Amino acid sequence: MKKLSLILIVLLASLLASQFALAAGGAGDHHGVPKMAVLFQALNFGMFFLLLFFLLKGKVKDAFKNRETDFKAAKIKAEQLLAEAQSQKAEAEKKLKELEDTAASTIQNAKAEAEKLKASILAEANELSQRIKAEAEKSADFEVRRAKESLRKQLLEEAVKATREAISKNLSEADQKRLQGEFVNKIEAVR
Repeated sequence: MKKLSLILIVLLASLLASQFALAAGGAGDHHGVPKMAVLFQALNFGMFFLLLFFLLKGKVKDAFKNRETDFKAAKIKAEQLLAEAQSQKAEAEKKLKELEDTAASTIQNAKAEAEKLKASILAEANELSQRIKAEAEKSADFEVRRAKESLRKQLLEEAVKATREAISKNLSEADQKRLQGEFVNKIEAVR
């Protein structure tokens, strides 16, 4: 703090001295450059420069030192990022090359799997159509048999009805009893 006070006193004194010197030469005819004024101004500027130099020397030095360390840190970080980017690029290029190398075999494998799947689907479809066809044939056979049975039953009922009508018109009562007796005897023989 003493050093700062001393510097300020010297600076103030030099400023006052230059003011007195300038005020003293105010009368007369001046031709040319006032040498004393230039000398005092140069002295004043020099003392001001020295004062600034001593006051700011440490701070400026520290600022440049900090800036240098920041630049060095940024350079190191940039180099690390560059190395990482180059590593990632090399890895991506390697993967791309692997994909290009295996592309043909992958396509070939996919086509083979598609053919297997196609064959499997066709086999299932064929099997299903055969099963449906067999079931349809069974169903048609069953319906035909049922229709035949129904027709046979209907024809038998019609024949029995027609026969009864014919018998009842043409047969006498004695013939009817005789036929009934024969029918009963034949049934008992079958049993």
